[in-house]
Amino acid sequence: MWWAVLLAVAAGMLLFALIWTRSRSEPEFYRPGEAPADAVSADYTPLPVPTGDGTGETIEITPETAATQERERAEIQQVPARVAETAPPVEPAPQAHTPVSHSPIVPPVPLSGRTPAPTYPARANRRGESGTVMVEAMIGADGVPTAVRVARRSGSSDLDRAAVEAGRRWRFQPATQDGRPVTGVVNVPVSFQPGR
Repeated sequence: MWWAVLLAVAAGMLLFALIWTRSRSEPEFYRPGEAPADAVSADYTPLPVPTGDGTGETIEITPETAATQERERAEIQQVPARVAETAPPVEPAPQAHTPVSHSPIVPPVPLSGRTPAPTYPARANRRGESGTVMVEAMIGADGVPTAVRVARRSGSSDLDRAAVEAGRRWRFQPATQDGRPVTGVVNVPVSFQPGR
């Protein structure tokens, strides 16, 4: 086995020496201190500036030509200003005025006999798990919860789940504003004690 390792190392060194000697005899692409190929001065004459007629003749710019071009540029830039001056002013469209009520919202109230207690999960009861879940419910204008979630956990996922399921079955007198039913939010604590 050692002979195979020594033979592999010797072959690698021989290959390295062969490549190194060949690379020294071939010209290099870049040598430090030389200017890169793209920095060498050009050996060609620049192309003439094309004219509008496509002849390729060079254009001689005289002070008169420069002044004429400057006047034309100034006239082109003034055209939009003149159009804006002659256009009639546009009045903003009238916005529909929606009266904003500043009266407070009366929160939803649970209906008596319509808020069933949650079922204590059997697994949580066997484990002796207890705690209080804060349930947040969004109550629609019809008094039915549209969204129920856990606002504060009890520490037991079984108790949290049971509280949310009970919250979906609750019914409320909806929140009101200016005597009209509106959507409201209510937070209800649900306590679980083993043996109850």
